[in-house]
Order: sequence, then C-alpha cells, then structure tokens
Amino acid sequence: MASPSPRQTQVLQIIARHMDERGYPPTLREIAAECGLSTARAPHNLVLALERHGCIHRTPHTARGMKITALGAAYLMQAFGLVATVPQTSRRAADACA
Repeated sequence: MASPSPRQTQVLQIIARHMDERGYPPTLREIAAECGLSTARAPHNLVLALERHGCIHRTPHTARGMKITALGAAYLMQAFGLVATVPQTSRRAADACA
C-alpha cells in the first residue's frame, strides 16, 4: 500500500505529539483546529484513511479511541525520526520494521 498523503502524515504527527504530551489521543475537533480545517468531517476522513493504511487503530464508539500501530510508529520513525507512543508489544514490531 502507498504511503500516507502529506495531510494524512500531518494528522499522524498531530496524534503522536498529542499522545506524547498528554497521554491520550486528540479529538477530531482538536485535529481540525491544528490542521486549520473548518469541519470535523475532514479529519474524520483523514483518520479513516490512516486506519486503512494501517497506521492507527480505532476503537469503535469510544471517544479518543485511537492508537498508533507499529506500522504507524515505524513510518514516523523512518520519515521524521519521531518516536511515537505505542503499546509495548507493538514496540517490538516497530523495531523490526525499522
């Protein structure tokens, strides 16, 4: 599968930074505000695309129900040298991808 688009990558960075700074993922409104988007639908579509790429996992019907996957963490590491917060079991998989 192709790499995430520049806008999707921006959203992935926002999610990673928010999780590192606050310990939990941002809401769609917070993503929209940081991206300069006027609706909550646009970040929703970007988050869905990141999920299709395998960069994040969403928990249905849960507020802030997003986690960066090992693939997403590996992508952030490779592209930007950023280290994302991922569950310990996924960290081994991210190290294997790098």
